[in-house]
Amino acid sequence: NAGFAKTNTYTKGQFKDVKDTAWYEKEVQSAYELGFMNGTSDTQMSPDGTVTVAQAVTIASRAYAVYYGRSAELEKNTGSKWYDVYLDYAQKYGIINKEDFNSFDRAARRYEVALMFSKALPESHYAAKNTVTSIPDVYPEDEFYDEILMLYKAGVVMGSDDYGTFYPNNSIKRSE
Repeated sequence: NAGFAKTNTYTKGQFKDVKDTAWYEKEVQSAYELGFMNGTSDTQMSPDGTVTVAQAVTIASRAYAVYYGRSAELEKNTGSKWYDVYLDYAQKYGIINKEDFNSFDRAARRYEVALMFSKALPESHYAAKNTVTSIPDVYPEDEFYDEILMLYKAGVVMGSDDYGTFYPNNSIKRSE
């Protein structure tokens, strides 16, 4: 969490659907405290829920804003949907190209989320900690190969099984 300051206070048990024994409890705490994610209500995080494109853009935009000290730019939404301010922000700072998405309410694909996060912070933030030379289901000819390999090397992404399989076209859960 270098370079990030806590903006919220997390209390164990505040999200009734996040048990303190869950593998993702510490990540939920960190994401909430740093202001990247909110619950789906005051008492629910919905860890098994699917991340939508709009939610992924929101999280990536918040990470970018906190990192670069630009959070105030996200405070006023003049759009008709709750996420319009995040879409405009992510477009402005090169996190996404809105034209690449047919819907912001659909489930986000794992590779889309990885691409957003690879662009939300500078490459220097993703210093290699691991020696990874290949990913079982991501290939050099894939348009997102370099970014996902960078995230694997940085330890941000580790795959979904013992082989490091990424499942790039699958949806992603909020707990992930």
